[in-house]
Amino acid sequence: MKKMLFALLSAVSVATAFAAAPENWFTDYEVAAKRAAREKLPMLVLFTGSDWCPGCIALGTRTLSTAEFKEFAKKNLIPVYLDSPRNPPLTAAQRRKLAAASEKLQPGPYVPTSVVVSPEGKVLARIVGYKSAGDYIAAIKSALGK
Repeated sequence: MKKMLFALLSAVSVATAFAAAPENWFTDYEVAAKRAAREKLPMLVLFTGSDWCPGCIALGTRTLSTAEFKEFAKKNLIPVYLDSPRNPPLTAAQRRKLAAASEKLQPGPYVPTSVVVSPEGKVLARIVGYKSAGDYIAAIKSALGK
């Protein structure tokens, strides 16, 4: 019984590890787009289901939290975290903002999907699914022509 309870609590803690946006990520696409244009930096817009999608949870805990990714993002990107959690559900205002960003960027039906966007707002690439930190950074660099 103790083992089952421990396993359940561990699963819940992993599922909620990224229920909030990672540190230093924007959660408002429009605010981030203005910053990207001003700083002439591309955006990485992550569409995620942080508390229900296994690939999203893995991306959050195994990729976004690594020192390698954090250092790369800090120097090269304006990161934007657009979450669709089940608990708590999004408010009507949050759903409208998410829908507006989705309409502009067309991420597709799957999460996690990361959209690499130029400082001018042009979609450069879509990265679908979980990737290790090295593979994720390589995909972003490829989209940026680096």
